Amino acid sequence: MQLTETQLNAEKTVLGNCIDGADKVAALIEQGFTKAHFVLLAHQKVWSAFETLAKTPEKVNITDLIQHLEASGELESVGGHAGLVELSTSFAYHFQFEPSVKILVEAKKKRDVESLFISRLENLQNPTLSKDEVLAEAEKVMSSLRESYGVAQVARMADGTQKVVEGLEFRIKNPGQTKGLPTGYPSLDRMLDGLQNTAMVVIGARPAVGKTSFMTNILYNLAAEGVPVGMFSLEMSKEQLLERTLFGMSKINAANLRRGIKLTKWQQDAFTNAVRKVRSLPFFVDDRGALRIDQIQATARRMVADHGVRCIGVDYLQLANPTGRQSSREREVSEISAGLKALAKELNIPVIVLAQLNREAEKRAGKEAGVPRVSDLRDSGSIEQDADQILLLYRPYVMDKNADPAEAKIIVGKNRFGEIGYIDLKWDAAATTYREV
Repeated sequence: MQLTETQLNAEKTVLGNCIDGADKVAALIEQGFTKAHFVLLAHQKVWSAFETLAKTPEKVNITDLIQHLEASGELESVGGHAGLVELSTSFAYHFQFEPSVKILVEAKKKRDVESLFISRLENLQNPTLSKDEVLAEAEKVMSSLRESYGVAQVARMADGTQKVVEGLEFRIKNPGQTKGLPTGYPSLDRMLDGLQNTAMVVIGARPAVGKTSFMTNILYNLAAEGVPVGMFSLEMSKEQLLERTLFGMSKINAANLRRGIKLTKWQQDAFTNAVRKVRSLPFFVDDRGALRIDQIQATARRMVADHGVRCIGVDYLQLANPTGRQSSREREVSEISAGLKALAKELNIPVIVLAQLNREAEKRAGKEAGVPRVSDLRDSGSIEQDADQILLLYRPYVMDKNADPAEAKIIVGKNRFGEIGYIDLKWDAAATTYREV
């Protein structure tokens, strides 16, 4: 590995500051610093000596360092007395220590990337893999690398105390405000506390109720506030989604348009303004059908890395495919559901997932006729378990044509972060849009 002058000086500066700097050695060891952060073999030997001497902090000094290296027969190989004295006198500027540490950390990351990809190269070149499988494998490599330099996988529970304190301070200073991303439906935000990072939010409904419209409304509301969002549309093309959005913003009734009814001047102007507004939205869509869960995960990682996406929607769960063949549909759905929950945790963003309901609600009589329950989720076992929040969309008119066509409710059937209940909505069929009453 070729060492640049900048990296060489950074290595010398870190070591120079560690001589007579037991606190610095201890801090670096605590944050995971090893000899692998140094490229020059002589510097690796000096650091290994520091690791040994640090067990007795008062021995982290130039005299004990020289004695230790001399006793191990390594003194001459690291530059002798003169080399160590030069480190302690010419490269011990304290103001350069932290920048030099960052240089070494970043340089090691780059070396690790190279090493990791070389080690996986043989697997990536397997001729039996499709291009999508190769991409998914490469994304897994990158994800594992990000994790290794991110938050520790195992930590003391008490390490989260500061975040809890910050959360309490936020509540005290901002009474009534939500912490999560706003959905654009204030009452729903109050009940959910907004869309929470790492949360898997399932929206369930029977066909033709408008669950795609509801999720698109939420994602559009976020994008309109400048929050980058992503969507996997496994059923509709991005052009169909865009048409719905533009028509909704312009109050254009698609059915009237198909019947030949002309647009008003107001609608034409509104449509032009809507096009202009949508073009600037940070709203990213993947409309490939029959995606596997590993493909969704790989693309979601790229959305976050390339575009800073902070919320992702999937339309809809039962249309996604498992990574490999499973013995039953229930196992397939379980893999997909668990994969989407894992994605929310990995990317630290909310993931909204649409899901079909079975026909059980239609079999109920009396006041409960047609009213959905959490147990109505198709293949519900794993979905119900994995979801942090479950919202059930209900429109009486779908079952009873004598009901008000605009009446709708969003039922919060599960909520790990707060209360359950329902919120009244109004369905605007012409604009394919839900509005809070």
